[in-house]
Amino acid sequence: MGRSLFQKLVLIYLTITVLLTAAASYGLSRYFARYFVEQKQQQLLAQSAKINELTADYRAGRISGGELKQALEAIGYATNARVYVLNVRGEELSALEARIPAGLAKRDLLHEIERILQGETIVGSKRSLRSLDTPVVFIGTPLETGGKVHGVILLLAPLTAVEEPLSAVNRVLVRSALLIVVIALAVVFAVSRRITRPIAAMGQAAERVAAGDYSQEVAVQGSDEIAQLARSFNTMQERLRETERMRRELIADISHELRTPLTTIRGFVQAVLDGVIRPAEQPRYLGRVLEETTRVTRLVSDLLELARIQAKAVRLETDTVNIPALLEEVADSFRLDAADKGVSLKTVVEPGAAVRADRNRLKQVLLNLVHNAVRYTPPGGTVSLSVTSDSGGIRFSVADTGSGVPETELSRIFEKFHRLDRSRDSGTGGTGLGLAIAKQLVILHGGAIAARNRTDGPGLAVSFRLPQPPTATSQ
Repeated sequence: MGRSLFQKLVLIYLTITVLLTAAASYGLSRYFARYFVEQKQQQLLAQSAKINELTADYRAGRISGGELKQALEAIGYATNARVYVLNVRGEELSALEARIPAGLAKRDLLHEIERILQGETIVGSKRSLRSLDTPVVFIGTPLETGGKVHGVILLLAPLTAVEEPLSAVNRVLVRSALLIVVIALAVVFAVSRRITRPIAAMGQAAERVAAGDYSQEVAVQGSDEIAQLARSFNTMQERLRETERMRRELIADISHELRTPLTTIRGFVQAVLDGVIRPAEQPRYLGRVLEETTRVTRLVSDLLELARIQAKAVRLETDTVNIPALLEEVADSFRLDAADKGVSLKTVVEPGAAVRADRNRLKQVLLNLVHNAVRYTPPGGTVSLSVTSDSGGIRFSVADTGSGVPETELSRIFEKFHRLDRSRDSGTGGTGLGLAIAKQLVILHGGAIAARNRTDGPGLAVSFRLPQPPTATSQ
């Protein structure tokens, strides 16, 4: 079974912490090792200069050999080092009032002593000298008098003098590293749990959503990326819930819209088959069947059209559209129906106004809007088609002098199957898809549509704006 995200985060963070702590501890240990060795070397160099002065005083007779020996022993005790002062007598090196281990000058340090006699200062460490059988910090300086080299000053401090404080430092580093790892483990555990808990909650919520349950939301804490993800998840869940509600309403609406005409068709056909309707009356009832069949066909066609538009399967063929000519065509399509109802149609547009759009789709939008306006305008009323332009684009408006729309309904009139008068069936109220189709076509052109009650009198004004030039292009 694979590790959970929580386990992976803890493992990754802990591994990084351990590696960084180990690297830092190693680096500090190496730094202190160099530091202690360098400090010891500086100490021995300072004492070497002092020994050179003492030797000069001895040669000048200012101090005795016993005093020199005591001074050298004191320096050796203070520095925890072995001190050797070698004179040059002809070609031989001899200890000045001190015994030197056999082989130290003739075998172990012969090469270094030759360099020192030439005036060079030698600084070394961790030398394994066979004559001393121990690693040492080694300092060698010329023994000078009056600017001339007369011998060699050697100071050899065992590395144990450096390793003891270094071991103490290493113990502190190890304890500190362990403490850091323990603290880091606690912090990593808490942080990883804080990160993975909302993710786990979203995973559980996603499983519920997959099962069709949209009721529970994920708790949002803070403002980081995890919180933003939780908010996005909740927003998605709300939209899915709303989509599910609309889907159910759509199924119910479609069922209702189809049930009425299909029931009528079935009733008439059954009556004809049963001989209830006399042969002389059958043509009239079959005509009603044809009307209901046409209505069902129109409903299905509108549903398919709306689905294609929402799926962006409709291709816009944009071109320059002569707006005055288009408005006259739309008005002519309703003049007879409007005249029979006693409603006048007016168009208000600047001569020569034009817009880039799909002419047929733009005409379809206007036909749907004018159809609704004529239907809800009482006799003696007026339906106006107007077009204005501004910096934002071209604005189309269809206004009537009807009773308007309740404010609570304004935001819903572009929904599928929404009718202001629910008592009307499809025979008098249409399919309920015209405004929904109009809205989607306007959006497809990159525009926006809205409805408002008129403030200069009774009635409703539906307007939409198309950008100029439009964002929609031919596909």
